[in-house]
Amino acid sequence: MDFASMLSSYDGAAAAPAPAPARIPKKSKESRLSRDERRLRDALEQGAQQALSDARRAVADRPPKKRIAVCFTIVDGLPHERCWRRWAAELEKRGVDVRFYAHAHRREKAQRSSAWLAERMIRDHYETRWGSIELVRATLALLDDALRDDPALVAFASETCVPIDVDAAAALVSKPTTFLQCTCRPDNGYARERQWEKVDRVIEAAKICKADQWVALSATHARACAALDACVRREARSQGARDAPSLWRLLRRCTAADELLFPVSLALMGELRKPDGASVPGTARLAPERSADIEDKRLTYCDWSRGGTSPKTFDALTADVVRAARGAGCLFARKVAAAVDEATWAALVLPAKRGRDDADGGDSSPKRARGDGAPAAE
Repeated sequence: MDFASMLSSYDGAAAAPAPAPARIPKKSKESRLSRDERRLRDALEQGAQQALSDARRAVADRPPKKRIAVCFTIVDGLPHERCWRRWAAELEKRGVDVRFYAHAHRREKAQRSSAWLAERMIRDHYETRWGSIELVRATLALLDDALRDDPALVAFASETCVPIDVDAAAALVSKPTTFLQCTCRPDNGYARERQWEKVDRVIEAAKICKADQWVALSATHARACAALDACVRREARSQGARDAPSLWRLLRRCTAADELLFPVSLALMGELRKPDGASVPGTARLAPERSADIEDKRLTYCDWSRGGTSPKTFDALTADVVRAARGAGCLFARKVAAAVDEATWAALVLPAKRGRDDADGGDSSPKRARGDGAPAAE
């Protein structure tokens, strides 16, 4: 062999490039679960289903009262307080009891704003900020307090909500229905990156759903959601798994986890299910399959026609807003910025014969510390 041939066969001289190493596929979240995490996932789902079973049995044994619980998550006051009190008084005339519960970010300021509101402030307090996990904890604390009074329906509201229907509210207490409109896939990049991808991997991806936080829960679903953590911990211990964290801890890395809390809880119970074909890409809302006890609708009207991250703010409550909200089958309207006086509210919301009554907006006779009738100390 001559020198040129020897050189051409020498490594690195004219040799063909080495083949690229085979690409190792990235492991999915599912395949990376440890044994403890798999046990915890099983405990989470089985415990949630046990919570639902227990709640159904409890409600069957002791039917809830003809009562609506309204749970407010507010900043430092309730500007439409008089409207809410009048709404409750009108419902009492129809045989429906209404009780209010409130958690305020600025607790002391809210208490100073109204003695009526101060009496309905729950004991637990969290430093709630928009998007924070403390909103989830405040929501669960409100739910716990409300359930002590055996309501048929638990509705969540903010300080910008105004009630806009009395008769429809009275009709709902006899329906064991939960109202929420949710999606089981991210509808934008924010939801994908800041919510879906931040959920602890112990929660199966198919169980992740999102709704706005202003939902209304039936007595059964309210009790099941409140008892979920205790049932999961009990199930985890029975399986020999490590102590199960509360659901809010599994959502703590998410922004606005309060939008996930109840939909994820209901999905873990099997009440919401991701439909077949849900893996098809897209950003349009993908409604989950749901049990007969869940209605795919909101009870709180919002105007999202302008797009963006927040609904339209209404400068005032008008006939057009009331008409649009009722047309959507809603009980409340949001977001109404300026305080609505009771006379204006009654003229817009109540039948004419009732709108002329009690123009000064009194409440019904005081009967309950948490109800509508406790007199205000203005």
